[in-house]
Amino acid sequence: MDNMTCEEKKVVEELKARTINDLSPKMLEDVSLFYRFAKARNFNLEQAEAMLRKFMIKYVPLSFACYDKDGCAVLVHDLGRADAKVLQIIIHIMKTFLDNYPEYLHTITIINAPAYFTWLFAILKPILPITVIQKIRIYGTGAI
Repeated sequence: MDNMTCEEKKVVEELKARTINDLSPKMLEDVSLFYRFAKARNFNLEQAEAMLRKFMIKYVPLSFACYDKDGCAVLVHDLGRADAKVLQIIIHIMKTFLDNYPEYLHTITIINAPAYFTWLFAILKPILPITVIQKIRIYGTGAI
């Protein structure tokens, strides 16, 4: 990235400026994120922005919301935009989290859960510890 031309740097900075209100602070710190999307579209700003926004909608359904009254981070999973592959990734992350950080989980809130999620959750429920099941809150479309 050090060898970017002035024009390429302008595209990367403009891409960041256009998406500044839609990305997490951590994502905004990652200059390589904007560079990768810009380079993937030959530094065409409109195409790079469209590609980044499509990525955000499809693969970034997780967002940091705030801290609760106990100081725990509140992450909200908007599964209304997620496909089966994203759900598999979330399940894998959740399993890894449970295996490596016992009792670190405070609450899971899932909003806009698609209809098939209830079916999927019913399959997963028997393998989840009861302490985890009690921490999960699921809201369907239009519930919040």
